[in-house]
Amino acid sequence: TVRTTTISEAYYETLILGYTSSHFKDLIGIIKNKDLSEWDTLVDRIGAYGHTSGWDTLYGLNLFLLKLENETIDV
Repeated sequence: TVRTTTISEAYYETLILGYTSSHFKDLIGIIKNKDLSEWDTLVDRIGAYGHTSGWDTLYGLNLFLLKLENETIDV
């Protein structure tokens, strides 16, 4: 059984429904468009979420992107 906080659970539920933070939407957009001009600003803003939540989420996103990159290369 995976355990998380009530806040994280609510965030996952809204994510499944298609909602997310505008900062994450912007971050994904700059990754997709390869325009890193706002990278530092967005990473700092996301990193400021909670005590460690923002950095934890960015780390998870990093792991996902690395896995996605490896799967794409292996195809």
